[in-house]
Amino acid sequence: SEQIIEAANALNQESQRITQGANNQEYFSSEVNKSMKHIDNISAQAVNDVTVGAEKVNNTVLSLKGIIDKTKVIGEIYTKTNFIALNAAVEAARAGEAGKGFAVVATEIQQLAEQSRHAAGDIGTLSNESIKIAEESLKSLQTIVAEMKQTSIFIQKIIIPLIN
Repeated sequence: SEQIIEAANALNQESQRITQGANNQEYFSSEVNKSMKHIDNISAQAVNDVTVGAEKVNNTVLSLKGIIDKTKVIGEIYTKTNFIALNAAVEAARAGEAGKGFAVVATEIQQLAEQSRHAAGDIGTLSNESIKIAEESLKSLQTIVAEMKQTSIFIQKIIIPLIN
């Protein structure tokens, strides 16, 4: 009977150890599920954040293209202003002594037109360089979004069986 009592006690202890192990396993599984859900949420948020960033970069590209269009208008203004200044200089020369003040004004207008042309050229160059950089950034972000979406799909494949 002592052997039976010892065996029963041993079985009872083993049963308690197994129960404790099951409880630990259940707790661990619960924690893994929570962590996987958290990872899934973070992944989804990251995809969203990078997608928003890509949209902003794309809007930057569009804005820069608009700036380039406006610099073309400045170039047209330069051409017309320069033509007007040349005509004014010719008329000032015809007027002789009376046109000297007008000739000074015509020269100043021509210099301002030239400065506008240079500034428009600089803005166009900077805008084109910025567009190239922004387009490269956009391509990188689009690649990252695609990779993150794929990672999110893999995470979902892992999470769904664990949750169920």
